[in-house]
Amino acid sequence: MCMRTIKSLGALLLGALSAVPVMAQQTYEEMEQLTVNEQVTTVITASEPVRFVDISTDKVVGDQPINNTIRLKQILPEEKIAYNNPSVSMSTEDMAKYARSIWNSTARIRNVSTKQHRMTMRLNNIYSVGEYFFIDFSIENRTNIRFDIDELRVKLSDKKQSKATNAQMIELTPAFVLDQSQTFKYGYRNVIVLKKMTFPNDKVLSIELSEKQISGRAITLNIDYEDVLYADSFNSVLLKEE
Repeated sequence: MCMRTIKSLGALLLGALSAVPVMAQQTYEEMEQLTVNEQVTTVITASEPVRFVDISTDKVVGDQPINNTIRLKQILPEEKIAYNNPSVSMSTEDMAKYARSIWNSTARIRNVSTKQHRMTMRLNNIYSVGEYFFIDFSIENRTNIRFDIDELRVKLSDKKQSKATNAQMIELTPAFVLDQSQTFKYGYRNVIVLKKMTFPNDKVLSIELSEKQISGRAITLNIDYEDVLYADSFNSVLLKEE
């Protein structure tokens, strides 16, 4: 069975082992070298979660199925064919393309906003594309204090909360977030992608941006289901040539 040594796996192993306590620094020559079989998947496991992996060659494909495991396999020329996963209706690349176009477009919604801590958070656009909602929002900071982002959270919660009953809140995970910036001073705009959903009129969709400090600021934008119902179908005219 043919075995080929992939030199760049030294860098990969260094990245994989960065999650494991190291007793002493090692040079490239001192690092353990691995071989990857052409026909068999190589599995690397670590005692701690792997936080960084760098595959610096196009001859090897890899993934991280769980947080402490890496799988590697050599790629044959005939395997370099795009695979369309039937369970994924829209690729990350397409989500990014739509989101960038919406981010650059003119705000069409003017009546959904909130003000807190001398900041204004407003809804700019909601577009419906396939199985997803693209929600475009922005924040204007009228203070001279930079906002260091701790969390961007999306929640579905009760519109009116009674003290006599426990409020029900569902945390939603966006399928895609366009802007990964961690700080802004005067202005911030982002587009998040959510799987399409329906919810009753007594619920509200909330987007919350909170600051890193323990007593930091937080601002929340509430979106009624009625606003979601009027989401525009995405117009291909918005897609600009790259």
